[in-house]
Amino acid sequence: MFLCDVQSCFEAPVIPKFQNVKRSAKIMIEACEKFDWNLFVSEQVPKKLGRTADDVLAVLNAVNAMKIVPSDDEENKTKEKQFPMEKKEFGMFNELMRDEDGIVRRSAFGSHSTLKQLLFSSRKGDAVVEELRVVLLGVEAHVCVYQTIKQIVEYNESVGKEAIKVHVLCDGVASQRDTDLDIAMKRFERMGCVLTTTEMFLFEEMKTSEHPLFRDVSKLVRKYK
Repeated sequence: MFLCDVQSCFEAPVIPKFQNVKRSAKIMIEACEKFDWNLFVSEQVPKKLGRTADDVLAVLNAVNAMKIVPSDDEENKTKEKQFPMEKKEFGMFNELMRDEDGIVRRSAFGSHSTLKQLLFSSRKGDAVVEELRVVLLGVEAHVCVYQTIKQIVEYNESVGKEAIKVHVLCDGVASQRDTDLDIAMKRFERMGCVLTTTEMFLFEEMKTSEHPLFRDVSKLVRKYK
């Protein structure tokens, strides 16, 4: 799960539908904790643009996503661990893959702490044997969200296979202007993304009311209006 730049500087009226983005973010943060999905969160130059929106940060704190878990790896103990991830590039994928600067851009949940670990765990030698999904929400659709997808497409081209399939939560992305959002959505579809919504994705994931998390998810989508 990628949460891209859901920062306070975009609060309405800057982005009129920012409340919808925050609702999607809050639901998916809690869903990641329940399903134990990896969760990566980015902030675009937060020293200038500000942190993640306060109410979204509150949910991250409530599920202990902000807690830095000490590493048992002696080498990693010397590395700075960063969550949410600060970035200057508009896209967040390349930044998550970077590791030469000694900063661990970590996931809040899931079986692997970094994107590289998650990605390489699906490889056998040099061959990708399993497709990864990236579920993406955030702002702005035509800038940071688009460039994140573009970076993933370029990565797929570099390995000669669609190693990562992107699912865009359409109710969880927004731009300041409708034209930018409309063109971005058309571009996403042409780039091979699966267009979905927060609730559609979660209920498709469960498939049946007999899923052990069905009641939890049903309460969760009603919790945030």
